[in-house]
Amino acid sequence: MLEPSATLFDVIPSSFFSIRQPHSFQSAIVYPLPPPSTLKGLLANAIYQSSKKEPLKALEEVESKISLCTALSRHPLALSSATVRLRVFDKGKWGKDALPRQFAFTPRISCAVISKDRDYTNVLSNALNSSVLYLGDSESLITVSEVKVVDVESENIKQGTEVEINTYAPAELFDNIYGEATIYWVFENASEHKTQRQYVFPLKNRGNAFYPSTFRGKLKKEVTLLKVADMRILSAQEKGLYKP
Repeated sequence: MLEPSATLFDVIPSSFFSIRQPHSFQSAIVYPLPPPSTLKGLLANAIYQSSKKEPLKALEEVESKISLCTALSRHPLALSSATVRLRVFDKGKWGKDALPRQFAFTPRISCAVISKDRDYTNVLSNALNSSVLYLGDSESLITVSEVKVVDVESENIKQGTEVEINTYAPAELFDNIYGEATIYWVFENASEHKTQRQYVFPLKNRGNAFYPSTFRGKLKKEVTLLKVADMRILSAQEKGLYKP
């Protein structure tokens, strides 16, 4: 059945997690929230485990079926750094190296995955409930809880309107941004690592901590505001805006 719906779920980290920003290979700076590419990789892992599809085919399926995905933190996020000892293979022999790495922790992150195919959101829900998953690197194990499929409310918003949202969104959608937020360069897909986009994350930074926030933005173009539970999400797909 082709109608917009969302798979909602909470991510509960077992400990500090590390989602490395791609440009920071030597210092491994962390994303405080999973960007779209990380969420799609997590979902592809769940599909792979539940259906036994090849990993790349599972990722291709996820990226073709999902319209968008997003996340918000329910609690403050703490940052910490450590030096990680590594075994490296260089010039035909094994050696040792050490790299700084940043980690983050928060008790709960809420995620929403939107698809125009309600049957597929049910597939994702079942996969999330039956898989062992991690966030970022393979040592950052998580528990997935409160998985459910819900309806999506939508409203088309005209260019020049100010909107308030509590989930991350592409910075290019806005002429002006008001309130406290943090901008990150992110990949939208896990299969393609050529083009990054600036995203506005609803997080205010205080030293080694981030606090959940909301921000307002004056729209540069027409968008669709999607309401999923208490999450307010912007969609600016060029083809087929969601109709209220």
